[in-house]
Amino acid sequence: MKSVITYFTGGVNYAVPGTLAFDYCLRQLRFVFASFVITYYFKTEYSVITMVIAMLLADLRFYIDFDEYMEQVNNQEEESSDKDDEEE
Repeated sequence: MKSVITYFTGGVNYAVPGTLAFDYCLRQLRFVFASFVITYYFKTEYSVITMVIAMLLADLRFYIDFDEYMEQVNNQEEESSDKDDEEE
């Protein structure tokens, strides 16, 4: 929830790392395609607003996943440095 609040308040500017750019593009395409399928299923009009909402949701989902991944990496680094300090 913290990352959602940070995302919507603009508390952090983030850039997609080059190694994850392809994953970011695939996530965007998946959300846009899913929104198209949903509108087709419910026989509603697929509009620019629907596409924009899908892209914003995809961007938010990528940001949340990336934020959680970075927290895991930081926790692992802290644990390994704590173990190194205990061994010395």
